[in-house]
Amino acid sequence: MNRKSILLAAQIAVAVFALVIVYFSIHVHDAFRRRVDKQLDRNAVEAPWIDCDILGPDRPEGPWGAPVVEFRIIRNETTSVPRVEDSKPAVETRPTPEFEFRPGIITLYKYMAMAPYLAGAALLLFGAYIASVRWWLLTRVLKIPFSIRAALKWSFVGFFFNNAVPGLIGGDLPKMYYVARTAPIKTHAVLTVIVDRLLGLFGLAIVASVAFLIDFNRYAEKADLWWIQWLLFGVLAGLVVGVVFIVNSRIRHAVFPPHRVAKMPGGKILTIIDEAVVLYGGSPKTLLTCLFLSIGNHVLSMIAWWFFVAALHGKLALGATFVVVPIIQMIKSVPLAPAGWGVGELAFNKLLPLYGESGTAGVALSITYNLTYLAFSLVGGFILLTARDRVSAAEMQESLEH
Repeated sequence: MNRKSILLAAQIAVAVFALVIVYFSIHVHDAFRRRVDKQLDRNAVEAPWIDCDILGPDRPEGPWGAPVVEFRIIRNETTSVPRVEDSKPAVETRPTPEFEFRPGIITLYKYMAMAPYLAGAALLLFGAYIASVRWWLLTRVLKIPFSIRAALKWSFVGFFFNNAVPGLIGGDLPKMYYVARTAPIKTHAVLTVIVDRLLGLFGLAIVASVAFLIDFNRYAEKADLWWIQWLLFGVLAGLVVGVVFIVNSRIRHAVFPPHRVAKMPGGKILTIIDEAVVLYGGSPKTLLTCLFLSIGNHVLSMIAWWFFVAALHGKLALGATFVVVPIIQMIKSVPLAPAGWGVGELAFNKLLPLYGESGTAGVALSITYNLTYLAFSLVGGFILLTARDRVSAAEMQESLEH
């Protein structure tokens, strides 16, 4: 096996391992238990959850919050529920003031509200257009003849590669390849995608940091959330340093003098990249515009996530969504698993309970986003399939390496 095959196998192994952990962490079945008022009795022990199938009442917002819930207890050899007399009906009811009900992941999807889901999907789609415009603006700085239509087209092809062609490069590969075909200097195509990625991550960190400051009291009062401060501002500080280093040629050349860079392995390519970076440094208005587009895109994306929360009848607040989702998106951006599958679900399962949401709802939220993103990516697959000049991923990578 070559290096690429080993890395891909490792990614798949990570995804499978994470999904197995997630499967044993979530609640597939519904459950109920008697409520315990700890304010009245601090020593009260919470009753165990008992698996059941929630049957009704049938209402759009889900039956588990109704005044009286109908359900059927799931009985098996491992259930420690006392036997019920034969005269007792199979369907039982319990009032929610005395009992609490926990919907399983299947029930969450069964009662999923389509209106907020479709609104969230529409926002994600519009955000994809904004991201394409941002990339197009970056190609213009380097004098690459590339249209907005082409940027949108190959962005969707990139979505398809992210989902259907897993690897360390993913969706960046077709974007680099198709820009390189029209770029006067092929290396510039790679740089447009790298700068686009940095601005996207920078915008995401800014959105999350501002949301953190607005909702500061929540984090100051809860010790188990305080680590988020160091993570967000650490990432933001690192990105600021990176952007300044890239844009400011004086600082960059002081650290890496051009005459030494030229003598390094691949020095010719690095010199071309340095010249292109100088062009970006001379276009601060374009970079600032792209940063604002990035921020706007992420704001729309976070609202879309919150709509998905509403579709699943979750209780994650909008302000919390603007903080915790970007953190998980940053984690998913590390190519540990194909398209972040498994890693994202595990992160949602562990982090959302810190905000009062169930881990099961967090996994359902992650899967909803991933499947929506996958549906969008099929458009890119169709574009690639019907393109007259379609090439394989191996051919794209080989072309960029020469």
